[in-house]
Amino acid sequence: MPTRWTIDLAEDPGDPLHTRYDAVHGIACALLEHPHSDHTATTKPFAARVTPTPGGLAAGPRITLTWLTDPPPAVTIPAALPVGPWRVPVVATGQEIIPYPALEAAPVAYRVRFDVTSPAVFHHHGRDYPLPDPHITYTSLARRYLALRGPTPALTPEQARELAKTVTVRDHDIRTRPFTWHGRVSVGFTGTVTFHIPRDTPHPLAAAFTTLSLFAGLAGLGRGTTHGLGAVTVTR
Repeated sequence: MPTRWTIDLAEDPGDPLHTRYDAVHGIACALLEHPHSDHTATTKPFAARVTPTPGGLAAGPRITLTWLTDPPPAVTIPAALPVGPWRVPVVATGQEIIPYPALEAAPVAYRVRFDVTSPAVFHHHGRDYPLPDPHITYTSLARRYLALRGPTPALTPEQARELAKTVTVRDHDIRTRPFTWHGRVSVGFTGTVTFHIPRDTPHPLAAAFTTLSLFAGLAGLGRGTTHGLGAVTVTR
């Protein structure tokens, strides 16, 4: 089941960490992977994000790492975290378990709002696709959920395909955001998107919509979620 760690840093040296996606990826891999991990796997079992520390309790940012399958790794967070050429003191840490059954038992929602806080981009037909297309969004979420959920997933591949044809965008307020990773510039989107399904959607599909929407809050959207891209806050 998903396990989430938070790491609050004392400062944010150099360029803001929330825009240094390769550095975020390096931190996540150093803490979560081991020598036998498949670093080149298409579906990675973790996600990362960088946000301000809640309440301004620390001058630096908060790094959130979420492991999305079982078993979680044994994570040892050092007293100071390497960030590029700096070693930044860690002022607070936290750990939380978010059971999949809790997501899957949540009351059904027919409308959800995604607040996309770091650039999100999908890979579609061999190209980067920086738009919240509902079919692409929910197909991507279902693929990752089914790959990582383990036994007794809350939806079947057939239901995932049907759901992707059912979801629509109710409204959005997005903007394009260029970002740099792997030594090149790409473009994603940030902002808010409201996804919707009809009220007469069969209950199994409505429950799957709810589960995948909440899963997005853990796993992120699209490519590069292990780098801090595609971070999402979900409200219903």
